[in-house]
Amino acid sequence: MLEQAWLIPTFPIAAFLLIIACGRFEPLRSKFVASGSWLALLGVGMSSAVSLLVAWEVFTGDHSPYEDTWTWFEGTTFSFEGGIYLDGLAALLLVVVGIVSFLVVMFSIGYMAEEGERRIRYYAEICLFVGVMHGLIIANSFLLLFIFWELVGLCSYLLI
Repeated sequence: MLEQAWLIPTFPIAAFLLIIACGRFEPLRSKFVASGSWLALLGVGMSSAVSLLVAWEVFTGDHSPYEDTWTWFEGTTFSFEGGIYLDGLAALLLVVVGIVSFLVVMFSIGYMAEEGERRIRYYAEICLFVGVMHGLIIANSFLLLFIFWELVGLCSYLLI
């Protein structure tokens, strides 16, 4: 299951893209406003479920850190490698962030019920926030860590 850890940030980011795409399409907008919250809940919930499975494998496995690295691009004198790094602390943080974010999205379904079309933007932003937060936790290089850190700051700004 550790090989599928890349799915953890992918589910909320995919939900973000779907919410934005369906929210921009005018004929679907009125029907989609109510279902955007459920798509956000599904994306964050699936991410939380995969986080729990990955954490279970980390804590019951051989207790050595898991790292999956791939080359993103190469220059003549350098190469940028990015990937995933999972150890006990990262697994614990993935579970905490996953469960808390799932509860936040579940609570916000009722809280944002009267906001109309602004809900589309909110649920898209919360999904992006959860996805980049998970990416921040499992980043294995300083450049990736910096990129996700800046995206977390941007999402925090947009949500506030």
